[in-house]
Amino acid sequence: MTQPESQPSLISRRPYLLGGLFGVVGSVVLLVGIFATCGPLSHVSCGNSNFEPIVWIAATMLCLVAIFAITFPGGLRFALAFGTTLLVLSAGTRGLLLKLWSTPVYAVADAAQPLWAPIAAQRQQSARKREWIAAASAQTLEAIHGVRMARLLEDCIERSRVADPLASYPHNADVITSTGYCTTLARDRIGADVADSLRYTLNEDHGYRWSYTPAPAGVDGRIVRYSIRVEPDSLINKPGPLYVSDENGLLVERARANAPAMAAGSPEPILKDMLPCIAQLEPERRRRRSRQNYYYSEPTAFDAALSACPDLAGRFWNNESAGGVTLSVPIHEQRGAFLDTAAVYLLTYTPLDVEGVNFELRAAPATASGGRIRSGFRRYLVTADGSMHVTREARDAAVTDPAPDACEADPRAACSR
Repeated sequence: MTQPESQPSLISRRPYLLGGLFGVVGSVVLLVGIFATCGPLSHVSCGNSNFEPIVWIAATMLCLVAIFAITFPGGLRFALAFGTTLLVLSAGTRGLLLKLWSTPVYAVADAAQPLWAPIAAQRQQSARKREWIAAASAQTLEAIHGVRMARLLEDCIERSRVADPLASYPHNADVITSTGYCTTLARDRIGADVADSLRYTLNEDHGYRWSYTPAPAGVDGRIVRYSIRVEPDSLINKPGPLYVSDENGLLVERARANAPAMAAGSPEPILKDMLPCIAQLEPERRRRRSRQNYYYSEPTAFDAALSACPDLAGRFWNNESAGGVTLSVPIHEQRGAFLDTAAVYLLTYTPLDVEGVNFELRAAPATASGGRIRSGFRRYLVTADGSMHVTREARDAAVTDPAPDACEADPRAACSR
């Protein structure tokens, strides 16, 4: 006696019809639900909490479709008809139904974000880093960015010393970058493990890294000496230039690690060249008095310098009525060439006699371009006979101060360190 054959399921007999019908009924349920909670007649603002019922309803129906597709014969055709119906209805509702049916997927992705977001961020950072290394390795490393980083670092170290109760230099690099605008230096410190979004970013990361080495503290806990070093990132395999400075504030440049150290951004060469120009004050007065049909205006020493040496016009940012002038200085003083400004100094002229034969010219570091250009803390004095004096203290240089290093006066001379 044979067993009666089992009757095929309804899904097996009508998979396409049931799949399409399930898609239509499910879509109507979702539309009714969304208009009931967030529609124009609900009088409530639509937020994430309003979508929670929609998420659960859509997730339940999608799970049923998956179960039918796996369990019943003809289930794959049922699922195909269901999906086709959703696409057709979504096109008719301008994508609204597709968004509603996708809410469970978005909810799962949002819940899993803590797991995949760090991985995605790491991949993005690695890609950005590779792009930056390729670009920085192919381009010329601009020296001006190294100079400005070194000057900013000096400024932050000095600010820390002034704020310290013992007037001590920082005991470590973390102190330097702990407050204010100095925090921007943190991402560029050698050996720093930072995830700053601007590190290894084109047009933001200029390729230089820095280090700070304090001397051992004294018995009173004070640190009175330090050295800093600014050099290209090791990843781009460039030998230089690199910049070195210490508590005296003389910034030197090396084309590579073993190359001679040359003074960088020092105003001494241009100050010495200006002496014969400023000494033309009395001739400039006579020239103005001799002009016919012109109102006589008393020239300043810097007016005389500009008249006698017109090439100085590109160095003076503004000629102030108080007798001072702002002087811009390049990394290296070269006659007939002026590149990016590495330092800015406020020059003041003090006559020692009526004729202006004897005078004193002082240069004090200034900040320009909204703080972008810093000039260290060395202050200079040059007299009419050409003698120069420098101090790193926060006061005007005096004739009792020592002369600057010989390498500052002669751009071709190497510094002792």
